[in-house]
Amino acid sequence: MSGKMSRKDMFKEAIRLAKPNIELSAEKATAMLYTLADKFLDRTELDEIKEVMRMTRLGQMLMDEGMELKETDSIKKLMKNMNLTIDQAMNALEVPTDKREKYRKTITPDN
Repeated sequence: MSGKMSRKDMFKEAIRLAKPNIELSAEKATAMLYTLADKFLDRTELDEIKEVMRMTRLGQMLMDEGMELKETDSIKKLMKNMNLTIDQAMNALEVPTDKREKYRKTITPDN
C-alpha cells in the first residue's frame, strides 16, 4: 500500500482486501486489523472502520453476539424486576424458538 495513504485509509483498504476471503485466517487477519485500528486511530476514524467491518462476516458475527448479549440482559431484567420465569420473559420479548434453549442454558435464576 502506498506510503501516502493515511492510516485510516490503509486499514480500510486492508479490511476490504480481506473481506472476500471466508477462510479462518482471513477472519483472524481482519480481527487483528480492527485491533490495530482501535489502537492507532481516533474515534472518528474508528467509526469509519466500523462501517467497513459491518460489511464483513466478522462484523456480522460481532453484531449478532452483541444482539444476543442485549437480549440475554433483557431477559434477566424481566426475570428480576417483574419476577417472571425465563419462559415468560422470553415470550414477552418474542425470542425466536431456535434461540430459547441456548438462553435457558446460559441464564440461571440466580443471575
